[in-house]
Amino acid sequence: MKILIINRCVLPLPAVLGGAVETLIDSYLDENEKIYHDDIDVVSIPIPSDYKSNVKKYRYSNFIYIKNKSVNSLYNLCCRTSKKLGMYVGDYFINSAIKEIKKLGKEYDIIISENEPFYTMILRKHFNSKIVLHLHNDFLNVKTPFYKKILENCDYILPVSDYIKKCVNCPNKCITTYNGIDFDLFKNDNKENDKLRYKYNISNNDFVYIFVGRVVPDKGVDELIDAFLELNNIYKDTKLFIIGSPNSGGNADNSFYNQMLNKKNSNIIFTGYVANNLIYKYYNISDVQITPSTFEEPFGLTVIEALAMGKRIIVTDSGALPEIVDKKYGVIVNRDDLVNNLYKAMEDEYLNRKSNKNCLVELKKFSKEEYAKRVYENLVFINNHGSK
Repeated sequence: MKILIINRCVLPLPAVLGGAVETLIDSYLDENEKIYHDDIDVVSIPIPSDYKSNVKKYRYSNFIYIKNKSVNSLYNLCCRTSKKLGMYVGDYFINSAIKEIKKLGKEYDIIISENEPFYTMILRKHFNSKIVLHLHNDFLNVKTPFYKKILENCDYILPVSDYIKKCVNCPNKCITTYNGIDFDLFKNDNKENDKLRYKYNISNNDFVYIFVGRVVPDKGVDELIDAFLELNNIYKDTKLFIIGSPNSGGNADNSFYNQMLNKKNSNIIFTGYVANNLIYKYYNISDVQITPSTFEEPFGLTVIEALAMGKRIIVTDSGALPEIVDKKYGVIVNRDDLVNNLYKAMEDEYLNRKSNKNCLVELKKFSKEEYAKRVYENLVFINNHGSK
């Protein structure tokens, strides 16, 4: 197949600067190199010059970089104004991308818009290919501007969970395509464990909870800290890691983040941003991973990461979390009276000391290899069938 992937203008590909969507695209491209050998063009913002060698490993993927220019802010303002007036004319990134793509003179079997519903309308005007929307968030629902038009222009939609599929509310066009992680990144290393325990003054007898994600209000960090402080008053040998920053790739100054820092006691450890290939070290010395989201989670990759490390989990009844979490591996708490519910779940895990060491077989479906296989098989199906 000849495939075009268009990534939103956020982070570059290959995923040298991280990003959940970008890492997933990388997984598919890597498996394509090994197994599928499809002809893939990838549209992205430019990769930093220090990482240009990362592109050389790809034989079957060609990267098309769209530079950010100073004029694009005014350009995008005009585009947003048109959108408010009921006309979608794209933005600087997608319109520049289309110009570059057309220079190649290729005809694609499938064009994939990664997490950007509006691009499908522009792409349909310029290409006769199958248009696929790979939807990682709740960006398309009945309240979305141009909702019906976007659905008309998509041949198929690949939502990352049944929850997102329900949000789209067009089951005939949707094929749920669960995400996956690189299990090789999540390993046990006793030497690293000892170093990290020493660094953060954590004894082998301490019971450690861990949160991994952006430190923002809708991730439930405030409620988690309140619950932990109450727990820690009684059970002194407990610790809490807060792994992450206000944004996805750095330690940006943020008023909410600072508020959380001011609430912590000596047993709450804020690490700031930790690269994905290093997070396993923190999971290794933790006992329970907590995802206390108050908003609707579209999937929950950190939950899969924790399970891959054999950790117990506590999650809220948020979005897709209940569909990917088997209750035998942890606790699903109601978001009503969240602090109290988190406290009860955390106390139960502390007192009972359960383990998830034998869950890896069931988790195989969430490996990056199985994820890439799902994407490939779905694209083959789409290529062989007409639009819905």
